[in-house]
Amino acid sequence: MCSRVNKNGTFVGLTRGSYYIPYDVNTRSGQPLANDLRAALLGGFERKGVPAQGAEAGATAASKPDALLLAVSVHEWKSEAAIGEILTYSLRAELIDEAGQRLATAQARGSDRVYDHGQAGQSALASLLAQPTLVRAFGGEVEIDTAQNEPAQDAPVRKAAAELFIPRLGRDGVY
Repeated sequence: MCSRVNKNGTFVGLTRGSYYIPYDVNTRSGQPLANDLRAALLGGFERKGVPAQGAEAGATAASKPDALLLAVSVHEWKSEAAIGEILTYSLRAELIDEAGQRLATAQARGSDRVYDHGQAGQSALASLLAQPTLVRAFGGEVEIDTAQNEPAQDAPVRKAAAELFIPRLGRDGVY
């Protein structure tokens, strides 16, 4: 039997101290993780020269005919640190037009070593946006998504637990 502990919106993971006791880690900004991820996505689009603006929470369609709504759901996001660090994530994105028609759906899941938290988060978001269905839809090759009622994969991502025990000084192979 598995129990799921709900954390507040700023929770991003755990760090383990002496005796492997876990302590919560929260966003540096103090804002909910969803706000930080939204800002990261908007900043990424801006840096690429793609006009983007945030939508209201719960939006179900793009705001105007020449726009698309990118709805990103975070099913799992947890960093864990002991001697080494990992980030486990499960994300889902839907690209929706002004009529509320879902044009593309993509998922990204992983459990990776973390050397830089900003880079790890960027890589997780990039892996989601690089999914072929989204790339085609963003590029104008719109195909109506036939898997609209496909449930998100809610099963937990298999965590790379062994990564927690790689000494920080030895990550590059030098002890």
